[in-house]
Amino acid sequence: MAMDAFFQAFLRIAGGINVVMDISGTILHANDAAKELLRAAGIDTNNFFLLFDEQKRNQVQQYVRDNVTDPVDFAIKNDDLYYQGKISLASSENAQTRVLLLHGNDVSEKQAMEEDLRREKQRHLYLLEALPGFVFIINEGMQVVFANRTFRRLFGHPKSLDCHVAADVTNSPCSIDAPHEAMRRKRPVQREWTDDKGRVYQVHCHPMTDLDGSLLALVMGIDITARKRAEDALRKAHDDLELRIRERTRELLESESRYRAIVEDQTELICRFTPKMTISFVNNAFCRFFGVAKERVLGQLFTPPVPDEDQLALKNLMVDVSPDDPVRTNELRVVVNNEMYWMRWSIRAIYDHKGTVIEYQAVGRNITTRKQAERRYYDLVQNLPVIVFSMQPNLGIEFISQSCKSILGYDPGEATADPNWFLDNIHEEDLTRVKEQMDSFVVDRSLPLSLDFRFHHQKGYLVHVLLKSIPRPNGSDKSCPEGVEGIIMDMTERFFLDKMLVQREKLNTLGAMSDEIAHEFRNPLMALAGFANRLARKQPDLPEVAVILEEAGRLEALLNRLRSFLNTPEDSVREDCSVNAIIRFCVDLLAQALSKQSLACSLDLDDAVSSILSDHDSLTQIFLNIIQNASVTVEPSGRLVIKTFETSRDVSVEFTMSPRVPKTRDSSLLFTPEGEGEPDSSLAVSYRLMRNIGGFILHDQNGETAVFTVTLPKEKAEDAVMN
Repeated sequence: MAMDAFFQAFLRIAGGINVVMDISGTILHANDAAKELLRAAGIDTNNFFLLFDEQKRNQVQQYVRDNVTDPVDFAIKNDDLYYQGKISLASSENAQTRVLLLHGNDVSEKQAMEEDLRREKQRHLYLLEALPGFVFIINEGMQVVFANRTFRRLFGHPKSLDCHVAADVTNSPCSIDAPHEAMRRKRPVQREWTDDKGRVYQVHCHPMTDLDGSLLALVMGIDITARKRAEDALRKAHDDLELRIRERTRELLESESRYRAIVEDQTELICRFTPKMTISFVNNAFCRFFGVAKERVLGQLFTPPVPDEDQLALKNLMVDVSPDDPVRTNELRVVVNNEMYWMRWSIRAIYDHKGTVIEYQAVGRNITTRKQAERRYYDLVQNLPVIVFSMQPNLGIEFISQSCKSILGYDPGEATADPNWFLDNIHEEDLTRVKEQMDSFVVDRSLPLSLDFRFHHQKGYLVHVLLKSIPRPNGSDKSCPEGVEGIIMDMTERFFLDKMLVQREKLNTLGAMSDEIAHEFRNPLMALAGFANRLARKQPDLPEVAVILEEAGRLEALLNRLRSFLNTPEDSVREDCSVNAIIRFCVDLLAQALSKQSLACSLDLDDAVSSILSDHDSLTQIFLNIIQNASVTVEPSGRLVIKTFETSRDVSVEFTMSPRVPKTRDSSLLFTPEGEGEPDSSLAVSYRLMRNIGGFILHDQNGETAVFTVTLPKEKAEDAVMN
């Protein structure tokens, strides 16, 4: 249909969206903004009602049926766009057709400002909580809706308080108290109040508006007792002088020198210069910092003593400025009297009414102390004996300290370059558990996270680590950084020591039991052997007697072996030993025995492993016993892998055997003495020798794969042996 002149004028209304549609919502005419909104919403049809929810559509249709002439409010939100406006019922020029006229304005920026205002209010409440004076907020109903820590200490919790508190504070009835007056007049009100202890407070009441438009009053009380007493004393002695000072102060505030006094008293460096870099003004702080006289600086070029590498950054502070974006800020270094300082420069372009830059104002703040503190904290983090890290929500590493190299073997650059570095190096059996718990922590960081798992060292061996996160007090606070932040501690030595202590505790228990068992067995055994000897003399041809004597001797030998195994270790001779060299010697010595069993032996020795102070002969015997055990317990065509690595305190050797079927579920029983010639009897000897040199040996069985880990201390035995 052809547009009426009124509709044409309606569509030309400046700003927003303008639509003419029939009473069913079909668009008859629309301006470009409305068409763009439909395209952005992905609506292919020509019905504008599709942008409304069902409730709004029903309201408009009822409005048409009732022939209501008052406009109806509407709101449309699509992604970042937010429109608000009104819908009116109208008739065409021939009055035969009723149409709906819709006009809306883009209020997206307003909505964003309201959200920013809410966040700003929250930050202000945090600030009020920390103020040393008492602060409370009271509403129009004279109810305390907020009170800071000082208020609660002085008056109690505000839950049970009402306007009587405000009345007490202001020495006025509740109906005309200072907060009520501030809200009624919509301007600040100030009072002085003396409590029952004689302390004087200066009470400031400021009206303010809540997000919903309701009136509030912010009341702040500052203890001015000392100041009041001083003022009273001075007032009595210098009334005339105080009067002259007040008059003089008023004259100064009314004069042009007020602005200059404020600028001159600033601790920041302030300088103004023309687009040609000619200085037109500097304050006293600027002159003091650079050690120059103001008269000699004015008219000179603005050339701060910035190092050559920072000159480009200084020039960029005056590039691409505009009246809408006139400020540039950066942190640069300056050299004064051969000393380096850090300055935070903020340069603002000042424009005339034509939009031409007429002057620049540079404000510099000395941040050297802050930079030095940041450097100290950075060096502290980098030198901690634990790994400090920060992860993104996808568990990619954003930052990791230098301890990553010493603990895990990776440079920090390697960890941050690969987004999957952390997950890829977690042991396969721990990966699912770790990922699930860390993903949950990313969603809710209100509780601390503590995870122990195994991590692949850059050299291939496993490191037992403990990850601890930094909890976020308010899990819904979006101002806190996302992801995970915390520390990773190397728990490898503690893991092995815990297993060793359990192993030793079992063997100590066995030792205590063996003494009792040996005592209880030896007495009847001696009697049994004695009677058997007497019976042998009487009946020399009786074969059962020989069997009794043989079994009694075997039982006594077993008791002697058990007691010998559990005796206190003997002193050993310590000397510098190369673990890699001893392993190669043992493998070469037993090469024929390994070949006879078709056992493939491969070496994965770290050439950087340090020498240790230990007993060379004992180490040789230990390694020979473990390799010999592999040759007789691993099934034919099996595999033996020997690997060496070191930590900050120990050197470790891993013997991985496969397939090796375990004889017992309790690995600690492998190191107890068995009968002579048993396959595992050499392990008991190795364990006893290991105790003697201050190390320990652990066993781990996973299916048919067995791993024996020998851990040897680098330091002296008296420092390494755990009793």
